[in-house]
Amino acid sequence: MEPLDLIINEFLKRFYIIYIIFGLSILLMVVTFIMVRLKQTNTKIIETSTSYNEKTCPQCGGKLIQKNGKYGAFMGCSSYPRCKHTASID
Repeated sequence: MEPLDLIINEFLKRFYIIYIIFGLSILLMVVTFIMVRLKQTNTKIIETSTSYNEKTCPQCGGKLIQKNGKYGAFMGCSSYPRCKHTASID
C-alpha cells in the first residue's frame, strides 16, 4: 500500500470509532429518557387504575374504579369489557 493509503485508512478507522461512540452515547441518552418517561407514565396508570372505592356497579356487582378518558375522569366498572357501566364523578 502507498503511504497515503495507510494514512487515509488510519484516519477512517479513527473517524468511524468516534462516530460509533458518539452514536451509542446518543442512543443511550434516548433510551434513558424513554425509560424515565415510561416509569412516570406507569406510576400514573397504576395510581389511577387501583384507586378503588367502596361503590359497586349497579349492573353486575363489580367494583367501580376511577379511570381517565378523553373527556376527563369518570368511574367505570372493573369488569370492563364484560360490563360497560360508567358514572360521572360527583
